[in-house]
Amino acid sequence: VGHVEQLRGAIDRSGGGGSATENRELLGRVRAVNGQSAWVVGRFDALVASRHLPANAVADIPPITWLSGWVPIDTTLHLKLEADARDAQAANDLRGLANGVLALGRLQRGPDPKLADLARSVVVGGSASTVTLSFDAPPRLLDSLRLPPRMPEAPHAP
Repeated sequence: VGHVEQLRGAIDRSGGGGSATENRELLGRVRAVNGQSAWVVGRFDALVASRHLPANAVADIPPITWLSGWVPIDTTLHLKLEADARDAQAANDLRGLANGVLALGRLQRGPDPKLADLARSVVVGGSASTVTLSFDAPPRLLDSLRLPPRMPEAPHAP
């Protein structure tokens, strides 16, 4: 999130691997999302290597190379995620996986049917080796998804 110059300073690589400013592919992707209110660009293998994703979940995801996401902020939440898969077959598999997860969400009839409304607002698309997920949520949908306030924790005994 931020300006290109801030990004360059924040992600310069250490260990003699050059800097982000020398990575034409990365900078092209940053230019594509620059100007949005909030955005993120990165390689999926770096995200996996950071161990912030459960290993068993990552194993079932078709091969992805790059991820990009951006959110223009106004009265409606607009979100677009784009994943570049290894090839067209991996992209088709990823679109199928995303559509399957959304189908389960749309069938939600349990204690919180708002999840079904949320799932209906997501659109999966893309072509060739690119997969996109778009999401437009008006304020009324976001308001309906608000979590109840957390109860304060009881003080610990001395």
